[in-house]
Amino acid sequence: MNTAESGQKRALRIQRKIFRSLQKEVDILLGRTPASIKKYERENQQDFRNSNQNLQSIQKSDLIETIRDADVTLIADFHTFEQAQKTALRLARDAVQENELWYLGLELVPSHLQDFLDQFQNDKISTEEFHQAIAYSDEWGFPWSNYAPLFEWAKKTGVKMIALNRPRLFESQTYLGDDLHQRDLWAAGIITDLFYADDLQNKKPRMVVLYGELHVGNSHLPKRIKQISKAFLRRALSTVVVHQNENRLYWKLAEEGSEISTAITKLKKNTYCVFSSTPWTKLQSLVNWAEGGHAEHIHEEMDDLGLISNYGKIISEFFKIPNCSYETLSTHRIDQPGFLDQLERKTEWTTEEHSLIRSLVNQNQRFYLQNPGLGFLGTSSSNGLAEIAAIHLYRSREHSSPSLAQFFKRTPEYFHHHLIDGIFGFFGSLILNPKRKCDLVVDHLQRIEALQLGATPDYRQELLARSLTLDFLQSQRSVTERFKQQPKIPLLALYWATRYSGQIYGKSLYSAALSGKISVDWLTSTFELQNNGDTNSVPKSSILTFQALSQQLTTLDWSASKNDQL
Repeated sequence: MNTAESGQKRALRIQRKIFRSLQKEVDILLGRTPASIKKYERENQQDFRNSNQNLQSIQKSDLIETIRDADVTLIADFHTFEQAQKTALRLARDAVQENELWYLGLELVPSHLQDFLDQFQNDKISTEEFHQAIAYSDEWGFPWSNYAPLFEWAKKTGVKMIALNRPRLFESQTYLGDDLHQRDLWAAGIITDLFYADDLQNKKPRMVVLYGELHVGNSHLPKRIKQISKAFLRRALSTVVVHQNENRLYWKLAEEGSEISTAITKLKKNTYCVFSSTPWTKLQSLVNWAEGGHAEHIHEEMDDLGLISNYGKIISEFFKIPNCSYETLSTHRIDQPGFLDQLERKTEWTTEEHSLIRSLVNQNQRFYLQNPGLGFLGTSSSNGLAEIAAIHLYRSREHSSPSLAQFFKRTPEYFHHHLIDGIFGFFGSLILNPKRKCDLVVDHLQRIEALQLGATPDYRQELLARSLTLDFLQSQRSVTERFKQQPKIPLLALYWATRYSGQIYGKSLYSAALSGKISVDWLTSTFELQNNGDTNSVPKSSILTFQALSQQLTTLDWSASKNDQL
């Protein structure tokens, strides 16, 4: 059997299964799509029809240059998906430079409420007053936390925000498809008016527009912008279309084995698609919103253990091993009173171990304790839940900690114990979200330089933790030797070093498994995942496990950066 196909096809089969399941759930939650909207969707798909033969991958810098050369850039918005708004912000932030005239067009504010948007941008009204004025919850209703960073960026940079949506009072109750086209015409008219006013003053504005993903197809809003601007400005405004995470294109890349490495594809002239996430992650955001109403409150209502168990089932399916029981695992979040007090009563921990746990809790950073079978979820993201699921699955296969009574000691075995947890946890989360990013070597180097120049640390010991990470990755020198040289390295720095290193090794192992450099069967054997309650088996130490893994990864890519992807 071809191992390259084995690892890749196994992951692809599982991921398609997740996607189909979520699609069915979305259909149940939202009901049948009206024929008029289906027609509008088909029109939008024209941007992708001629791109199925050859997807041209480009660098982010090339896309930024194209955005800067255009009059109007339209970025597709999937309203429930935070990553869509983050990507729009990153593109706008990289394109806009000081002393330039830019606008930020927003679908989420009706145009007749521009005055309230101006007041909010100029800090004359609070966020609460702004939401009341535009009836945000009733008229838009998607998570404000997704959009808030865009508003803050525009305020800080002076990029004027423009309300583009057609007021509801003009909407028809009979033909939804026509309303969609009318909204395109309305927004195109407002954009043309802006450029007309600036043309009279010999200004050269540029604009970034965040609008629903069906609207930004070239046959919709961009077409209307060109038609109306040509009629009133005597020149057609130039447009760039940036689609996001289009399903069929993603699956084509996945079939080719290039979905992880491809961040941006050029579909045709001035039409692109960025891949910052996966199709099923995008759908999951819609399911969460439809079930919970607002993403900010989802995890108060959802069963964390149920999700962890489901993720564990998916990860175990990838390795073709039985899933473990999650009944012995308890999960906690920072908003649960008494949790930290409960840990404080663990008398077998040292003062420094208690301090380490407090630091992680205060930073809302997830961690796993094999005894007493506890996962602290931090922000309860899907990535974090998958990590906890993977680590619990791994530790349930009779992989005991160096001493169940302790959390972290300055010994090689404790260091490698947490390192292996980090490797397997990150690997497991990539099965569910292969587009997940982590700080790579270049990112650590850049952050170290920034900290040395006076940047504010994100947490105590950040500079030391990142330096230890690079030291370990570059030389993999004996941890025993390092402990002898520096017997009082802070535990917080050591813990973060194991997490940073674990993420890099986990990502490298995942890429190697999908490319066929190593087989999934070899990983299953090396991690000793076949053991399932076999009390007669003696697991090898974490040090030996890491040595076996690291021998398969003799080189790491020192030139890559997470910032190369969106």
